Amino acid sequence: MSAQDGFRGRVCAAGFIVDVPLIGEPEARRRVIEHWQDGAELRVLPDARWLLRLPEHVDVRAELAPGLPVRAVAGSLASPGADGSQPGEITWMHAGDTRTEQIEALAVLRPADWLDSTGLRITELKSIQAPERSVSPVEQLDKVEAPDLRAAAKIGRSSSRAERAMAQLHGSRAGEPTGRVWHSLLAGLLPFVGMIGTAALAVAVIVLIAVMLRGSGLRIGPLGVVGITMILYRLLRRGRADTITGRAGGHRDPRWQRVRSALARLTLRTPAVPLVERRHQRYLRELTRAFEQRRWDDALREAIALGGADAESRLLTMRLPERRGDLRPSPTAGSGAAALPYGPTIYQHLHGLYRTAAKELESGGRVEEAAFVLADLLNAPGEAVDLLERHKRWRMAAELAEGRELSPDLVVRLWWQASNRDRAIDIARSRGAFATGILHLARVDADAARDLRRAWVHDRQAAADHVGAVEAAWPEETLRPLVVADIQAGIALGGPDAAYLFAYLTAFRPSEAACRTARALLGGSDADGLVARARFGTAFAQLQCADPAADRAIATAGLRALVRDGGWALDGSTLDRVTKALSGRADPLAAADLPRPVRRRPRPQEELLSVTAGPPGTVAVFDAAVLGGGAVLVACGDAGTFLLTRDGRVRARWGIPAHQLVVADHGGTALLVTHRESVSDVHRLDLVTRRARHWTSLRVHKILSSYDGGLLIALGEEGIVVFDVLAVHPRVVWREMTDASTILSANRTPSSITALGLIPVAGRPGSHLLQAWRWDLPTWTLRGRTPVESDQSVGVQVLASGGVLSPHLHGDPVISTDGDVYSTISASIASVRGPAGDVMFRAVFPETDGQALGLRSHAGITTVFDHRGRVVAVDTCGDVQANLRVRT
Repeated sequence: MSAQDGFRGRVCAAGFIVDVPLIGEPEARRRVIEHWQDGAELRVLPDARWLLRLPEHVDVRAELAPGLPVRAVAGSLASPGADGSQPGEITWMHAGDTRTEQIEALAVLRPADWLDSTGLRITELKSIQAPERSVSPVEQLDKVEAPDLRAAAKIGRSSSRAERAMAQLHGSRAGEPTGRVWHSLLAGLLPFVGMIGTAALAVAVIVLIAVMLRGSGLRIGPLGVVGITMILYRLLRRGRADTITGRAGGHRDPRWQRVRSALARLTLRTPAVPLVERRHQRYLRELTRAFEQRRWDDALREAIALGGADAESRLLTMRLPERRGDLRPSPTAGSGAAALPYGPTIYQHLHGLYRTAAKELESGGRVEEAAFVLADLLNAPGEAVDLLERHKRWRMAAELAEGRELSPDLVVRLWWQASNRDRAIDIARSRGAFATGILHLARVDADAARDLRRAWVHDRQAAADHVGAVEAAWPEETLRPLVVADIQAGIALGGPDAAYLFAYLTAFRPSEAACRTARALLGGSDADGLVARARFGTAFAQLQCADPAADRAIATAGLRALVRDGGWALDGSTLDRVTKALSGRADPLAAADLPRPVRRRPRPQEELLSVTAGPPGTVAVFDAAVLGGGAVLVACGDAGTFLLTRDGRVRARWGIPAHQLVVADHGGTALLVTHRESVSDVHRLDLVTRRARHWTSLRVHKILSSYDGGLLIALGEEGIVVFDVLAVHPRVVWREMTDASTILSANRTPSSITALGLIPVAGRPGSHLLQAWRWDLPTWTLRGRTPVESDQSVGVQVLASGGVLSPHLHGDPVISTDGDVYSTISASIASVRGPAGDVMFRAVFPETDGQALGLRSHAGITTVFDHRGRVVAVDTCGDVQANLRVRT
């Protein structure tokens, strides 16, 4: 933006510079008060002008603004004609010169001091209890059903001959012609054959029960026989009623189906077999003739849907195929259907007919009918999707792929090609299918794949996942300028990710200052900088610097650091790859002189680390997390939320009550959760800009303690619920364990989630089975459903990797779990253990007064805290990251 562009037209302003010496202080005050917002701040620049900084950007006309508009640039402010500088600074033009100042160093003006409160009586009102916020209605991501291929192919209903056959099989005489009485009479006898078989089975059961009772010494009289008969009759009636209602509702009682299958097999051993065989042989002849004569409408209306399963292993029925009441194909079409008593030869014959029909229908331009044959009759939805793709029926292909639950990356690609990009992005976000969807799309349309990658970058930026945004954009050179601000914001957060992102910045813009800083980082030998050197070196090894000379110098320094630091504790394959990459780009003489890096084994810890917490603080701590950059985020209930240094000094404070912290895996954002009876109030906190905004209020049982920055996992009345945090209003994008009566425990890591729940047992009302379900994230791929043997379900907990913890483990009670770590407590000593049960360290909290201790695992740092304001944190290397007490 040029200086001229900034003084006319509409401007997105983050604040204004008010020229007080020019317009006078009274007019300046009037303009400030007129444009004041909740959360704004007013500071004094060195040239006596005022900086009005707004909490939210405003769109104004430049000539009508109260002062010179300034815009936000990567965490800094800049006036038109001036480029942004480092985060936290303001740059503006004055008298032809560019000036830069630290915003926090400027003097603060308080507009409240301008008000004269003389003579006013101020009474402070305090509420007894904060009221619950109203819960916003939760939106549901629209579920796409499989398309109605029968209707799309314009395939009519069953023929009159099939309708008469169905009426005869169901015992109905309506609409039957007066002729062919003998045929109708024989067909009408079929239900009586089933009834005779049922009666014979009932009599056999009664006789068997009477013999068993007589053998046991008990006697059964006529009333007992009548009672048993009535019970069997009611069971059979109930089973048939369930079957009829199941046919209308789309599901049937499996017990009654097994009884019918047994009766059907019994019927095959009676003299009625020739009649049944002739009827089915006549049906097969008519069906084959319809396919061979290319009478597609009749053939497809009467065809049997094959499920691909062996007929011998499926339930058996004597009935001919029924007319499909619901013309929309089921996502599980062909599975679980009853089998006609045909051998494998007949099924192969029908399979060949359908394959031939699909090819001929496609060659004749009847695409929808060919897709119907593949998807509904052959139960091959993948082939139907390929067919629809070949003929550019993108939307129908996408609906079929999503309705039949095919691969998410395929669904993303199809919706993108169907020009429904919002739907594609929703599915890619909820199923973690951005990367694979881009690969699939790049094979057919490189430009579309680039657009999808750009959408991925924007999604990661909205989630404040700076590392994710950089990694998503980097394979496409044209998108790299979009993530420069993310690199700078990630560096400002600090921690190991700062060194990782600095490698990208050095490779992309190898300025003299950046190269000098990189060589200084790699040239250090202190133990504290080992992790930063390793992160920078491994990242730079897979990048290519834009300046060849700078690339050689930094690669040489990186190779020397790799040898000096004993391989940066990398595993064998990674060490070989990094060594090869740096050696090929380093100075040849230096690479030849340096020895091969040898992985240095860490020294075994002589004794278990034990950390003793200090005296209690002055503020109650409900939740705490030590972040990768060394900052400590604590939730102190109604006292607000604090961002502390490792020694307990306050960096920032928000007056937002918080009882739980939900920290993003990347550490760039956190959700502040306030629990009020049945409602949880959620604020979203950006840890780079340190701005918090209210998101929504949820009515759920529990919110998990971490999320990926965009998708929040909670436990509700309908099982596991996944919310889209980036949406303006709460929206559910995924559900799991919807049939569980209760979910007792759940834990997640960035790559896995496990939930423990009570699952109803089919056919046994009131009975439940305790199971642990484990999924891979972010694809939500179910990896296991493990029954849990436990005498009691209360107190049983699970780890994200699938481990199940009993209420009393190792002789001590399990007090808390998070991710894949848990802690047990004995007296005032908390033993923090890994997923294998080994003790990582011990935290001693004197004078706990029997209060429970909290646990948090984030970015390789495990935090233990108590309600009395004490926080202890240890990383995976056994180094103490924090031991502080929270004070006001």
